Amino acid sequence: MPTPNLIAPTSRGVVQHLSRDNLLRTRSISWIHVPYESFLECRPPILTLGLPMHEVLGFQKDRHIVSMSLRDLSDGREMPPNTAKYVSAWCIRGVKKVTPEDYREYVSKAKPDLIYALADVQPVVSQKRFIKSVERTTEWLVQLLKPSNAEDNAHVPAVLLQMPGGQSTAARSAFARAILEPLHPTEIDALQPLTLSSLDDAVSGYVVDGSVDLMRASLQSLDTNKPRIAHTSSFSTPSTSGSAPSADLIRGPHDILTLIRDVGIDLFGAEWVVKLAQWGVALDLEFPAPRAPDNSNDDAQERSGFPKLRGTKRDIGHNLYDVHYRTDFSRLLNINSKTKCHCFACDPSSCTPEDVIRHSGLDDPSSSDLKSPSQNSHKYSPHTRAYIHHLLHTHEMSAHSMLVSHNLEVLSAFLAGVRRVLESCRDEFGKEVERFFEYYDSGDDGRNYPTKVAEEVEAVVEATVAEATLGQANEVVSSMVLDSHDKLATEGPGVALFDEARVCHAEVERLRGKGSLKRSDRDAE
Repeated sequence: MPTPNLIAPTSRGVVQHLSRDNLLRTRSISWIHVPYESFLECRPPILTLGLPMHEVLGFQKDRHIVSMSLRDLSDGREMPPNTAKYVSAWCIRGVKKVTPEDYREYVSKAKPDLIYALADVQPVVSQKRFIKSVERTTEWLVQLLKPSNAEDNAHVPAVLLQMPGGQSTAARSAFARAILEPLHPTEIDALQPLTLSSLDDAVSGYVVDGSVDLMRASLQSLDTNKPRIAHTSSFSTPSTSGSAPSADLIRGPHDILTLIRDVGIDLFGAEWVVKLAQWGVALDLEFPAPRAPDNSNDDAQERSGFPKLRGTKRDIGHNLYDVHYRTDFSRLLNINSKTKCHCFACDPSSCTPEDVIRHSGLDDPSSSDLKSPSQNSHKYSPHTRAYIHHLLHTHEMSAHSMLVSHNLEVLSAFLAGVRRVLESCRDEFGKEVERFFEYYDSGDDGRNYPTKVAEEVEAVVEATVAEATLGQANEVVSSMVLDSHDKLATEGPGVALFDEARVCHAEVERLRGKGSLKRSDRDAE
């Protein structure tokens, strides 16, 4: 698998919004990550009933790499503390306590391609807790590697190690040194048939989080030839204190490029891409970035379908919930984009007879509409922004399916562009990164985050949830939504595309189940 590349996240074993046939049509998905905690509400868990994980979840063994962790690495909620005997996990029935022995059994029966070792990575506030975190992670790694029976001897999984240490660079460096220390002869015998001189010999890659400095502390003494992985740790609106979003969040391509350049991260969780699709954002970016003359604010550039211009920089995508796209009949990518998107929104002809799930004779592939692209006498036009805007406002699930497929394809093409630059002229990569930063707006690049907008985003979303819970209309919420639009429109540079989309998404969700679509007078004009 070429790197840098993406890892597709799942919820209960499914890439969100993608049915099995649409998953198989999405070319950008090669590595799929499955958090096991979402299956823990059943006893025994479904993935322990005899079939390997690939077969149960419908993935293709020759096409998809499937990794498994106990916890969802993108779940930033506060959890009960771990102990030496168990790790706290979250499922739909609440918190579950999972012992290292339980996790070892789950791994042996699910048979994923790679597993994330248990790690005590919860927030720590004392030196004593740091020491415990490092010791527990090391002990759990040893328990995972120890074969318990003959079947385990035949199936030794590839292990990815999540690096503990919290916000302490010293603790992170200490753990890295600990797994490099030579093993005692008795420890070597206990890990037979593995032939190890140190615990690091059994580790196939490292999973890191935190700021650039924290990641460097975890990785600086470790093997640079092993893959380094970073997942989106959470995706919430920044605090309302006026500060910029936390440095340990992967919120977009700017953060990805920074981690590639400064840390050498190889694989990135695509959780943020799926979340953007849920909020109605279609990515429209490329690497290397277009030349600066394209970044002008004239009518010709607007007609070309470029993303919104904020100051002197362009957004990384389009907020398709915005009423501006109601009459925009262009494709999702701007007309000058060099990205070749093969998603089923931009390339409907990508559907082949093998991709179609047939429920009756009406789905007979003899229909010319289901022939492969090579057999078609014509190529179907891409779905337009106006069409997907309509689907979003009418709560059609297919809108999010198309956006997830599109965003994953664009991110994959973006990372392919990064690979080409690194392969052809590595010395120019830093310059291309800076040019990308100058062309595309990240929403928080060095500016104070707009406090009022952050507050407004949280207020609208919370009020929407409260209104849905009460099941009745709320005039206060309606007024709040209108005010939020005005603030987002007038703030200018510094307003993240994500937060603008989140407010629009909350407004449309507020109207779900209320009959006819109710637009404000301003939107109807």
